[in-house]
Amino acid sequence: MNKMKKIISVMMLFLMTSLTLMSTAQADALLDGGIDVEVKEWLGIVYPQINLENQSIEFEVEVTTDGDATTYRVNDTLIIDLNVNQDDNRTYIFPRSVFFSAFMRRSLALRDIFPLRGLINRLFPVMKFFKSVNVVKGMLGDADQSINMSLDYAISNTTFESGENLTLSLYVMGFLPGDLNGLSEDIPIITQEKVILTVSYVEKI
Repeated sequence: MNKMKKIISVMMLFLMTSLTLMSTAQADALLDGGIDVEVKEWLGIVYPQINLENQSIEFEVEVTTDGDATTYRVNDTLIIDLNVNQDDNRTYIFPRSVFFSAFMRRSLALRDIFPLRGLINRLFPVMKFFKSVNVVKGMLGDADQSINMSLDYAISNTTFESGENLTLSLYVMGFLPGDLNGLSEDIPIITQEKVILTVSYVEKI
């Protein structure tokens, strides 16, 4: 009987741990679509194409109450999948990469302008300049599955309850770079996309 109780206890613990891990894994905000990447030719030329459309998404918020004051701070991770198609399975010494810059802009009302301290971070909750992710592994580096961008910014109670629209501007270029959309093979092309995110906010548990 005691042995059976131990087995049940272990099973319950395993189930609770699994549920906790699942809820943690689902906490990140994954965009529909992603970046499609073609890796071609002997040199491993990288051709990225952004495949994202305007969409709705949910961000998690840490709600903190101290006396009569309640603060709302977004604490989440925005994820863009990398969908990679490689011509062959050859191994490179250096991994093949995609360089990207990303900016996410909020539309602040006049009441949200003050205080001026921290205004830039409130207006642009995501600012990534000339970052890179590996799309094909090499002897000197592994491949990434996605672009992950941390979200950490304060919002008001009104925004928390009503949500808002954010504009995500994304710029990508492959390395080694190649032509894109049939344009000149001699010019590295930077492809870009502007996506409107209809954001709703939920309290982080």
